[in-house]
Amino acid sequence: MFVTNPLDPLAGLLRRMGLSPLQVYAILTVVFLLLVLSLARVAFWLAFRAGSPALDAVTLSQSMSLGLRFDLRLALCLILPLLIVAALPLIGLRIHAFARPRWWWVYAALVWAIIGLVIIFDFGHFAYLQLRLNASILNFLRDADTALGMMLQTYSVMPIAIGWLVFVALMGWLQTKLWRLCAALPDLQSRTWWKKGAIGFLAALVILFGIHGKFSQYP
Repeated sequence: MFVTNPLDPLAGLLRRMGLSPLQVYAILTVVFLLLVLSLARVAFWLAFRAGSPALDAVTLSQSMSLGLRFDLRLALCLILPLLIVAALPLIGLRIHAFARPRWWWVYAALVWAIIGLVIIFDFGHFAYLQLRLNASILNFLRDADTALGMMLQTYSVMPIAIGWLVFVALMGWLQTKLWRLCAALPDLQSRTWWKKGAIGFLAALVILFGIHGKFSQYP
């Protein structure tokens, strides 16, 4: 994604399969989100494995697999607004990601900002309480002043804030590079309506299955 974009072959392959540039962008964004979230999960394990009970290879692989499924659901849920807006009749073609890119760049920046904050709070919460981030963090809001003072005394807030801003800026830049890659793909206008409908239906099934998780469970 710098001098020669490693995603070019994948984008070209998806395009030759008959997917639209917007669909290619959605798929690559999900892959990008999964990569970042998985790296954060591996970094968390590396950071805290020394003070945790040793895990055998089977347990570790099962934990990582469960985390990957959760990350996939999150990535699909985050990309859903882009696809839903593009599918809206009459106005979808006017406000989708390639027609109004600045709107979606703002959305992407907000998504990455929230992801970055969740990662930071997850690391901090576990370092302080030896527990993964959960709804109990809302208890700190009852005495926000005390919680803020404790946080300022315990953590180096300024370097963390600067790191968060750098993370958001880097992810936003990479997301923009990804958008430009997909926007430059040729749009095959010759596809018949039934091919477009079939691709859309299959895409909906894949997304629903990815969010649901497995065939052995009912929704």
